[in-house]
Amino acid sequence: MTCPVFVTTPELLPQHRRQLEQTQTLITQADHNGHQRLAEMNRTVEKNLLAIIGGLTTSGGCCGDGKSCSCAGKGGSNAC
Repeated sequence: MTCPVFVTTPELLPQHRRQLEQTQTLITQADHNGHQRLAEMNRTVEKNLLAIIGGLTTSGGCCGDGKSCSCAGKGGSNAC
């Protein structure tokens, strides 16, 4: 989730949302147990998942403006 050219499609939204829920649970547990570094690392993953989910759910396509993303992957998939 930290790769700058991560490629995904809307078909994978359920998996992304599930991973977001799991990541948020890890953050809560890490905060509760005083594991700041673990929480910090997972906040980066959370931020990226939120951007991915937002990009895939925004009307107009991956980038939200009806244009292709600047990082096109193989087979026409867009990196969000």
